[in-house]
Amino acid sequence: MIELKFYKSSLKALKLLLLASPFIAFSLFDIVNHANTMPLWFAWFSLCFFGLAIPVALFHLFDRRPQIIINELGIFDRMAYKEMVNWELVQDAYRADIHGQKFICIVLDEKAIPLLKGNKNLKNLSKAMGFQEVNLSLGQLKKSDQEKIEWLIINLMNADPLKRKQLMLDN
Repeated sequence: MIELKFYKSSLKALKLLLLASPFIAFSLFDIVNHANTMPLWFAWFSLCFFGLAIPVALFHLFDRRPQIIINELGIFDRMAYKEMVNWELVQDAYRADIHGQKFICIVLDEKAIPLLKGNKNLKNLSKAMGFQEVNLSLGQLKKSDQEKIEWLIINLMNADPLKRKQLMLDN
């Protein structure tokens, strides 16, 4: 069985690390040298806040597990769901952009929705924001992968089960 695996972008993790570094350095300089360019409490807050970017960026940088797996049977998002969503359950899919973060919202058959595990309150909040029960976050993927995933989902959900393999090979 053919599987297309999509991984987190190392470049985005490095970008996060590099963008947070000047703020961390400036905060450390202010704390150590008592430069008083900002209040001491604010320097510590800034150090803690931007310092959180280091473990997050390192996790994304060294996490080599696939985030999204697409095959002939369905789609699996490791970050959101523990089970594969079969193509037969997918009725529609659309892209949503929230403050520059891209998502693929997958509309499922009404009979399949109760089978999904998860927090009911979060699902209701998700619906209120215009999302669906299954939402694939594309924010940590490469831009070319984001477009490829969107194309694959739209075409595979409407394709004949016998033609899905060929669609995946063509891509």
